[in-house]
Amino acid sequence: MRDGYEVVAINYWREVRSNFKRTLLDFDDILLLIHDSAAFDDLIRFLNILPYYRRKTYISLTRTFSTIKPSLKKFDTRMYIIDCISKSISDRDFQNGKSWFFEDMSFGFSEISRLIDKYLKKLKPELVVVDSISQLIDFSVTAGDRDFNNFINHLRKRNSETLCNFVLLYDNQLKSLRNLPISNINLILRLEVIKDKIHWRE
Repeated sequence: MRDGYEVVAINYWREVRSNFKRTLLDFDDILLLIHDSAAFDDLIRFLNILPYYRRKTYISLTRTFSTIKPSLKKFDTRMYIIDCISKSISDRDFQNGKSWFFEDMSFGFSEISRLIDKYLKKLKPELVVVDSISQLIDFSVTAGDRDFNNFINHLRKRNSETLCNFVLLYDNQLKSLRNLPISNINLILRLEVIKDKIHWRE
């Protein structure tokens, strides 16, 4: 080991491709999905694999509805979209639709909790996806502060009341995962998207 370096964390990852659907069937409250892809298409592929969820709600803290819409059409995916970005970057008068909604909000776990409560009541989803909590917490620094722990407890309470499950996306393209919240979240999966140039043989 190089001078000045020491082991600060060890994460054990298990390949679940062969029994992936079985793993997802066992998920019954909160799933933390760590991914390294900026492409929404890759996330849509994952969400479409999730079994039995007919009413999905996607809360976007990172993407506008206009950038999400083409992927929804491409993969023929139906879910409610809560866009928390567009109103903060444009003065346009955004109009809600039947399956998409625009929110003007400041980012924080307490604000996300209130937003989830609003749409649990309004849409009664079976699954809520939050993209991405890496806007709010850095697992290279901490496994969770009071706000994060309160947020997880809030989701667990809503799960027991409504049976709605939650997927928390965490974008980890650059930083180390030295402080994963293993004491708070039972199921943590890592989605690795590998892209490279293919050299065709003649």
